[in-house]
Amino acid sequence: MPRPLLNIENLSIFTKSQKIVKNISFSINQGEIFALVGESGSGKSLTALSVVDLLAKNLKKSGNITYEGADLSHSQNIQNFRGSEIAFIFQDPTNSLNPIMTIGEQVDEVLALHTNLSKKQRKSSVLDLFKQVDLDTSNQMVTRYPHQVSGGQKQRVMIACALAGGAKLLIADEPTTALDVTTQKQVLELLLDLRKNRKLSILLITHDLSVVKLMADRVAVMHQGSIIENRDKTEFFKNPIEAYSKKLLVSLPKGNRDQTFGNVLIRGDKVK
Repeated sequence: MPRPLLNIENLSIFTKSQKIVKNISFSINQGEIFALVGESGSGKSLTALSVVDLLAKNLKKSGNITYEGADLSHSQNIQNFRGSEIAFIFQDPTNSLNPIMTIGEQVDEVLALHTNLSKKQRKSSVLDLFKQVDLDTSNQMVTRYPHQVSGGQKQRVMIACALAGGAKLLIADEPTTALDVTTQKQVLELLLDLRKNRKLSILLITHDLSVVKLMADRVAVMHQGSIIENRDKTEFFKNPIEAYSKKLLVSLPKGNRDQTFGNVLIRGDKVK
């Protein structure tokens, strides 16, 4: 059996007085989309942040985290993987982009940090990455600042930065929650294409089961800091085991639950 790309065993996150995440374990294989779902405050985002050692200073963690067999449990080791092998995109890309650098410069900066490409080669790679994430490759677009592009375009820039570092694992924390319905679908389709074309693995953090149904291969449900269910997506939606999971499914809009985003039902292959 192949070794998981990411393996988490008995992870706990705690303050001096409270355990927030409680001895959770899961793994992600290469090319797999693994969804971690639950209500706000369930611990799913803290779990994701712990992988790349971005927890607040007042939080501590215990347990084992390995990436391709390498130990990520200690902060000195994660520096070799963060931004290159493992990349992170957040709910609001505005807070992740530098407002005084053009979007092209920000992708170029990642290339300069993680590759040995010349300036000329990086310029070509920036355009190629823009193309991969369905951004206009004109000089007018490349030289725009974050405030001059839409929310969906900003998220595409963040994905381009992740690809620029050569990431094999993308941690996507509510990547479409702040976007309008049509743009949500476009960004999710982009992530699916990247999984297919680049064998990209994705840890998807979300509260939206309609997104999970569209995207995920496996689903883990978090509740009050614990993983209470971890199953194949098809099995989960067909027959959830835990009472809390059943309540989450009830929250989906009635009718066709295959591809729903909020209160809007999207059908057809030609919706863009």
